[in-house]
Amino acid sequence: MKITFLLSTLLFALSFSVAETVNAQSVTVTKRTVTYTRKKPMGDHKKTFIINYPELKGVNAAAAQKMKAHLDYFRLFDFKLAEELVDMQWLEEADFEVKYAAKGILSVAMWIEGSGAYPDGSTKYVNVSTKTGAKITPALIFINQPGLVSQVSKKMQAAIQEAIKVIKEDKENDDLTEAELFGEHKFTVASLNNYFISATGVTFVYEYNFPHVIQALEPDNEYAMTWKELAPFIRRDGLLTGFIR
Repeated sequence: MKITFLLSTLLFALSFSVAETVNAQSVTVTKRTVTYTRKKPMGDHKKTFIINYPELKGVNAAAAQKMKAHLDYFRLFDFKLAEELVDMQWLEEADFEVKYAAKGILSVAMWIEGSGAYPDGSTKYVNVSTKTGAKITPALIFINQPGLVSQVSKKMQAAIQEAIKVIKEDKENDDLTEAELFGEHKFTVASLNNYFISATGVTFVYEYNFPHVIQALEPDNEYAMTWKELAPFIRRDGLLTGFIR
């Protein structure tokens, strides 16, 4: 009887240990840099462009394949390599930054930069499970999303008010009204999809997309929520629960 009990206890301890290892799974991400040369560049500054591809280690093959699909510049930003080599000639560099890679989570900022009439760029955030390779959507990690939106909106409104103060002091832009600049900008449940994870919490990023001539007037667009602030909104059966225990 004692032997059976000891074996049961040992098996339970082993299964708990394995589960903890899986949940704490981390991934190593390195860069594979490729420089592409255009055969018929439109100018000297268009001769080459660089793409830094994410290379994954530390995850199973099935998960890695799914993760690579989410970390695909061409899919994320909807452009084709062949067109960049010949017709478009906009891209100068595609790169990424790992924001967090531990506890079964990979959070990455990915961006492209280029120039047409003027320099421009775009950034997107990818959050995936290193166990399954699946995308981590807000519904999988947050509850009471309207309540969370309300809290992030307060941070957004504080940033907008700070920007308005600066704009009013700027004589060159004193003809721009608050309604014109910010009337249509609201943080919504859909806005929760644009986020990244760090050791200190989750940062939601709002894209104002002001015209290029007044982009300098955009407010701070990153709204950080600490784990303490996020605690009431985190799903207890989701990947973020380990941050608030």
